[in-house]
Amino acid sequence: MALRPEPVAPPDPDPPPPAPRTPKTTPAAIAPPTPDADTPPAPWPGPIVEPAAEPIGAVGPPLIERPRWRARPADLGRYYPRRAETAGREGVVELECMVRVTGRLDCAVAQETPQGWGFGQAALAIARDHNMAPAMRDGAAIEARYRMRVPFNLD
Repeated sequence: MALRPEPVAPPDPDPPPPAPRTPKTTPAAIAPPTPDADTPPAPWPGPIVEPAAEPIGAVGPPLIERPRWRARPADLGRYYPRRAETAGREGVVELECMVRVTGRLDCAVAQETPQGWGFGQAALAIARDHNMAPAMRDGAAIEARYRMRVPFNLD
């Protein structure tokens, strides 16, 4: 009796690479923080709001790199999370924002360090109190993206 080799199927071709994904940012609907009425906040110089680095290959609405502010909040110490301030905790938050044609910022927390101390909520409240000149295209206001880095320092 002769042995016959079984046919071997050729290997499957490599699958095509995945299509690029468009990042989607959905602003979170978050109620503004309620201040504690028992004690006034300690003086705090407040966060320096600065643009964060643009991810490579980002697609979507244009990115605003040099914002022109119409309104910025005063007395930034009122935003510092009370529990974090009492515990001597510092943090940093990165927000992904859509700048509407009205200049209003609709933001979502992209990164918060450390978590659980209220820095994300505080950064969202700070962003809500900003108003930016919108991006323009062909003489008309358009929606655009903005990445906001909000450091919280106690010094």
